[in-house]
Amino acid sequence: MFDFQHYIKKIRNNMLKSKDITKKPRCLQTGNKAITWAQLKAAYDWDQNSFSLPLHQKLTLQHFELDPSSKKRNHLAENVLDSKMLFLMQVKKKIV
Repeated sequence: MFDFQHYIKKIRNNMLKSKDITKKPRCLQTGNKAITWAQLKAAYDWDQNSFSLPLHQKLTLQHFELDPSSKKRNHLAENVLDSKMLFLMQVKKKIV
């Protein structure tokens, strides 16, 4: 049985695995709208390039360029899928 952090990591890893699949990527869905790994990465890139003080201070390149050992780290998955990331994506959508 998994705890909450492992479920978050599992969701992140499934999104990451399907980032190159164009027909049916695994993604989060809210209503009938999808959130893909590419959207998360694009929001991070936009945040890093647009502001001198990023909106989501905890995110680093290590959160998105995962190697086998970093895929096992729960806190990296939690940072990518937390409420600050949702806020970042909402701000990006309003500005861009």
